[in-house]
Amino acid sequence: MQNQSREEREALWKERIVRFEQSGLSIKKFCEKEHIPLSTFNWWRKKLKEKAYAPGGFVELSGKAEISRFESKNFILHLPGIGTLEIPQESSLSCVKELVRVLLEAR
Repeated sequence: MQNQSREEREALWKERIVRFEQSGLSIKKFCEKEHIPLSTFNWWRKKLKEKAYAPGGFVELSGKAEISRFESKNFILHLPGIGTLEIPQESSLSCVKELVRVLLEAR
C-alpha cells in the first residue's frame, strides 16, 4: 500500500466506502470482514466527507436546476424530472450540506 499514490489510495477508500454503504453491514462487521482497522475506516470516511464539502467548493447539479424566491422567504429548488424542494431560510448550513449529499448520492 505504501507504493500507491495519494490519488490511488483515495480511490481505493472511496470504493470501499461505497461497498460498505451497499453492504447493509454495521461499520464494525464490515471492517472485520474486510480486515480493516475500525479507526482507519473512520479516519478515511471522515476525510473523504470533509473533502466533499471543502469550503468554497461548488456542487454541480445535472440538468437544469432553478433556485427562486417567491412570496416565501424560503429557498425553492426546482429539479426537472425530480420535483421541487423548499428549504427554510433558517436551515443550518450543515442541514443544507446533508441535503445536497443525499441528492448527489441518489443520482
